[in-house]
Formats: sequence, structure tokens, C-alpha cells
Amino acid sequence: MSTRTMVALLAFVVACDREAANGQRSGERVYHELCASCHGAAGVPPDGARALGAKDLTAPELHERLTDGALRRQIRDGSRDGRMPAFGGVLDATKLDALVLHVRSLSRKEIR
Repeated sequence: MSTRTMVALLAFVVACDREAANGQRSGERVYHELCASCHGAAGVPPDGARALGAKDLTAPELHERLTDGALRRQIRDGSRDGRMPAFGGVLDATKLDALVLHVRSLSRKEIR
């Protein structure tokens, strides 16, 4: 297979992947790499992490209270009390936005 054919095939596959196009898949990947150890794979923290202050990211009240901007700042800057580390140094704007989208998708209730 020629290089030109491989590039065209790869472009086609990526274009057809709607999750990759809207950032959901990359947000999920970032979440599992950076967040799941404290917040749990599905957004519910294990008991030990919860005891240390990790929030349940499936809780509708959390999503109702936090704007996207506040959520973005929390991830970028960390928590004021230092329990949650800042990830601004390792996440560019695109990955940060994708992560916010993924965290929003964890809510048990659709947020309006």
C-alpha cells in the first residue's frame, strides 16, 4: 500500500469518528490518565479518595453549581486547599476543553 493511500485511508477513518471530532474521546483519555485515580473511572471516587475530598463527578448538584468556566479553572489551577493538584501545566486549551466536556458527560442528569 502506498503512503498516499495510507494517508487517505487514515484521514477517512478520523473524519468518520464523530467522538474524536468533537473531543469526547480525547477528553475521556485525559480523564483516565489524570483524574480517574481520585475521581473513579466513571466519576464516582473510591471511599479513600472521597474521604480526602475527591468530588463525585456524577452528582447533578455539582454540575448545576459549577459553570464550565469554574470547572475549567478548577482543573487548570487546582483546588484552593491544595487537595486537587493543578493540571494547567500539562493540559493545553484543547485538552482542557475536551476534559470539561467529558466531565460534563459523567453527570447522572442532563444539565440545562
